[in-house]
Amino acid sequence: FGQTILMPFETYQRRYLRGVTMGISWRNNNLPYATRTVWQYLGKRVNKRSLISRCGIYAPNSAALPTAVLSFLTEAQPVAAASVQA
Repeated sequence: FGQTILMPFETYQRRYLRGVTMGISWRNNNLPYATRTVWQYLGKRVNKRSLISRCGIYAPNSAALPTAVLSFLTEAQPVAAASVQA
C-alpha cells in the first residue's frame, strides 16, 4: 500500500511535480516509509521502452539530474506547500 501527494514547484510551472510518497513496506516487518519524489511531464506520446531503460539510481553529481530536481531531493527543509496569502 502506498500513496503519493504531488504539487507543482511554482504556481504556473508544468514540467515537474514534487511531493512525498508514503506507504508500508512489503518486507522488513511492514515498516512505514516516506520519501521525496519528483515527477516530470514527458508528453502524451512517449517511447515507454526508452523511458524504462533510463530508470535507475543516479549519482548526485550526474548530469542527467536537472538542477531543480537535485535541489529538491537534497534540501533539508520539510516538504510543504507554499503559504497562501489573502
